[in-house]
Amino acid sequence: MNIKAIIFDKDGTLLDFDRFWVTVAENAAAYICDSLNAPKTLIGKMLASVGVKDGVSDIGGALCSGTYEMISELFASVLSEAGVEFDRAEFYELTLRAFHDCSASGEIVPTCEGLPELLSYLKRRGLILALVTTDDAHITGECLRALGIDGCFAHIYCDDGIHPTKPDPYYLNRLLEAEGLTADEVMMVGDTLTDLSFAARGGAIGVGVAKTASARALLEPRAYRVIEDVSHLPELL
Repeated sequence: MNIKAIIFDKDGTLLDFDRFWVTVAENAAAYICDSLNAPKTLIGKMLASVGVKDGVSDIGGALCSGTYEMISELFASVLSEAGVEFDRAEFYELTLRAFHDCSASGEIVPTCEGLPELLSYLKRRGLILALVTTDDAHITGECLRALGIDGCFAHIYCDDGIHPTKPDPYYLNRLLEAEGLTADEVMMVGDTLTDLSFAARGGAIGVGVAKTASARALLEPRAYRVIEDVSHLPELL
């Protein structure tokens, strides 16, 4: 391989997913229920609809792999089925507000020790580092600053509600154009099938990140390699 750039996913790849997002999602669901005078007993069903059960997320669920729009639609379906009345046209904005206002409740923890040092090392080796996430710019900025890695990336691409999100390779193509690279010179590192599909559809090399045997079994058929966490990346380069 002649890798010149690495694209990172954020959540579950650089940031411990459950310690941040499960707590945020629980609080966001409660926020929404309070706003709509809906019973708090629906919170569990709302979380289950996006792939969270017993405080653990499913990497194939909408919280891990989807967008805020998908999460909003799933939450809305649960509430609607329970007979809660609300303005469907305004519900997406309520969902966004809930996640933004509850983002401080999540614990921001890196997926491995020495994350800033690792990214600095990769940059010293001459690699272009980029971030592609389905999160929006507001929470992405908060997380990167808390992790101490906000200055590590030459390009940061978030869900802006306008351009296509992963697995569409739109932002991969943006990176190729900006840096004058070919797709086989780019490695995509992520913890979901969405990340690996993004890499495959754009012609990049996909590396999976999996801490559990079940996640590894899911990702291995679609990945060039699967690593336990990003600290093992230098071994692949």
